[in-house]
Amino acid sequence: MREVVLLAFEGVEAIDVASPASAFSKASLRVPGAYRVRIASPRGGAVATSAGFALADTLPLHAIQGPIDTLVVAGGEEDALRRAIFDEGAGHWLAEAAPHARRVASVCTGAFVLAAAGLLRSSARPPPMPTPASCWRSCAPARACSATASTCAMARSGPPQA
Repeated sequence: MREVVLLAFEGVEAIDVASPASAFSKASLRVPGAYRVRIASPRGGAVATSAGFALADTLPLHAIQGPIDTLVVAGGEEDALRRAIFDEGAGHWLAEAAPHARRVASVCTGAFVLAAAGLLRSSARPPPMPTPASCWRSCAPARACSATASTCAMARSGPPQA
């Protein structure tokens, strides 16, 4: 069984956790026992989402043991990301865990956590390096945040047109 860890944090975008969780659970319906999906957060326990409901019983990051097949970092608003990265240690944990995972990915602004962990530097992973992709609103902060995130593919060509 392959271990999938979804990294969440206070203020996480709910769909950024629910979508990959659903995708991996559907894959396990097709191939029973293919994946075990676990949701982890810096402190564990209930995690409030930006949608106003909580994800219950997340595992604390320090409790994640053993091999991780796929590590997915969810996104959220800038303040929530900053707290997760700098105050709660998600960037540091990810920098330590990522080299041992077979796959590392992010959803939307979760790319900021990858950048904070140093995973978007060309020396961090063998080529080809993926282009970080995020919501169009997050591209300017990504460029300002890090030279490693200087390129940003937009989900749209810009703000929605009226």
